[in-house]
Amino acid sequence: MPSRRALKLSRSNALKLDDFLTTCVREVQVPADEETVRRVAGQIESVTFRRYTVSSRVLLSPRLFSAWDTDVDVTRIIPSSEKTEETRYPLPMAVLLAREDLLIPHLQRLKEARSDRPDRVSPRAMTLHCAGCDARWLFDGNHGLLRIGVRGEDVGVEVTEMSSVDWGGLHRACRC
Repeated sequence: MPSRRALKLSRSNALKLDDFLTTCVREVQVPADEETVRRVAGQIESVTFRRYTVSSRVLLSPRLFSAWDTDVDVTRIIPSSEKTEETRYPLPMAVLLAREDLLIPHLQRLKEARSDRPDRVSPRAMTLHCAGCDARWLFDGNHGLLRIGVRGEDVGVEVTEMSSVDWGGLHRACRC
């Protein structure tokens, strides 16, 4: 059953799997290849794909999770590439934006790591969405949304999304 506090969208456009994959290819930093996306899409029930534009303030809700994890006490950011025995927890973007002690050094690391990338003309994001609890995991667009949040802007963000009611444990930030 969809969350009663679900993100309100005035309009969204349905996409096919191939349209979603085209977006993955276009977004160079998306951490999945075609084979992975097809395998995951084949493992979950009633998967849909869509694209919509939404206010950055609305998108940066407590149910939007970053691509990075944190430790149990939220004392550090754990990159997805870091191998650790430590238990990892999905990090809500709202928490990260509220924690200057984590945010400022993290933004500096991102700025240095992305120094060779051009800025996007307009904000975009890719998400994996659980239609059961309305949690979204940011597949791509993390750095741009952080910068928008830090500046306190409210801009339209184009979101390309893969959604399902039941991710069967495959959605990192699902709260069902």
